[in-house]
Amino acid sequence: MKAPNYTAKSRLKFVAKVTVYTCICVIGGIYFGFSPHWMGLPTNLGTLLIFGTFASVLIAVPITIWAGNQIRKNNTASRDLLRLSQTDQLSGAMSRAYLDTFMTESPNMSGIILMIDVDNFKAINDTHGHIIGDQAISKIGNLIKSNIREKDSFYRFGGEEFVVFLANTTPQIGHGIATRICESIANTPFIHNDKQFFVTVSIGGAIKREINPFKTTLAQADKNLYHVKQTGRNNVNFDDLTSIN
Repeated sequence: MKAPNYTAKSRLKFVAKVTVYTCICVIGGIYFGFSPHWMGLPTNLGTLLIFGTFASVLIAVPITIWAGNQIRKNNTASRDLLRLSQTDQLSGAMSRAYLDTFMTESPNMSGIILMIDVDNFKAINDTHGHIIGDQAISKIGNLIKSNIREKDSFYRFGGEEFVVFLANTTPQIGHGIATRICESIANTPFIHNDKQFFVTVSIGGAIKREINPFKTTLAQADKNLYHVKQTGRNNVNFDDLTSIN
């Protein structure tokens, strides 16, 4: 579901449209509904039209500007509520449902998909408790966001799994960003009961070309992630970069 898009241009069109409709109604009402002599209105058709147009503008413009402001405020609030409902409050990432919508509405986008999984997350919960586990997810979410660009998108895929889409990005740059995320998290201390512990993530990357379905690329990224999990964790595994021009 898309949030309403209410721009200054659409607002101006709204005001102009309502003003025109009001002019037609006022002029028509004056000319056809009342005698030209009613309350001293001018009898000349041209003068009557000028008078009606002027009266219409005086009536329509303040009303439509007010109505336009109310619509703009309502649409802004709707966008905020929509974004809030589709944002994971713990990690700050967009929801899995929002990812599904993005993949459906933008099938031909190209870039890099990163599948990120927190290593041994169950052990963190078992050792430090679920509250600390939640704090770890929140901190990891902030670290991921701080290492991607404004144009990139970030989603919580599951409990301790995240997906990042690096839009219009070369494999080499995507690999660099993934490595930076991995190292940033591994080098950041987490504190519990005045004691430090460290968390690592494994990352699988896959190249999303325009002709490739999103789900196929996501599955490839997950496969590359699984390879990292099986070969030591705390690392990045990408599609073969040597095959990319």
